[in-house]
Amino acid sequence: QQLLRYNHDPAHEQADLKRYLEPSRLIPVTGMIKLLGDQITAGKQGPVEKAHAIYNYLFHTFRYDKSGTGWGRGDAVWACGAKHGNCTDFHSLFIGMARAAGVPARFQIGLALPADSHSGTVAGYHCWAEFYAKGIGWVPIDAAKAWQMPARHNYYFGHVDAGRIAFTRGRDLEGALAAALACAALARRGHTADGGRGGLRPRRTAGVTGYWPSCSMFPGEARRAGSGRWAAGPGDRWRDRCR
Repeated sequence: QQLLRYNHDPAHEQADLKRYLEPSRLIPVTGMIKLLGDQITAGKQGPVEKAHAIYNYLFHTFRYDKSGTGWGRGDAVWACGAKHGNCTDFHSLFIGMARAAGVPARFQIGLALPADSHSGTVAGYHCWAEFYAKGIGWVPIDAAKAWQMPARHNYYFGHVDAGRIAFTRGRDLEGALAAALACAALARRGHTADGGRGGLRPRRTAGVTGYWPSCSMFPGEARRAGSGRWAAGPGDRWRDRCR
């Protein structure tokens, strides 16, 4: 079993890693994101040292704060200037800075199940990040949880809690269902994780069968576009500088 991690196609792996060095809709890898990434990782050698420097920068500079507007969109440039937000904002900036420093990085979006319990309310979606280190593979980090639980600062660099369900990688989803937003809508509708599918119903869309909440999107965050695609909604705009 331990050898299976090496049972892969190197060419496919390189193509996949290249993808996670590229910009996405709200995560640029140039401009102020690159300037900041270069500054924070200056003198660091290799992906682990660079990722750890970025992680510590966020831990000491950012704050988990959902006040005002703009937070929760995963807009790395906004996050860079605001220096607060939720887990999406923490990790969009981590990913942008890591990619700009030459470290492949990606989102994991899903939810955290209630700890030490067989039932309870899912409080909301949660996301974390992963970076790639050759010889190790994808390494998880959760800077937002580390900020909320400082005593576990070291733990959340390289680990995440076991009670998590990942729905998707990344935020720029195309298709009839944006799984990450559906996951968050589940929590907003007050559905519970009770060992069953309470409040969920089966739906088959675009060739994918799963159990999803009846409310899939948030007003103002996304809208239905033509040809079964999800597109940016009102208020989505590019911010070109980091204050």
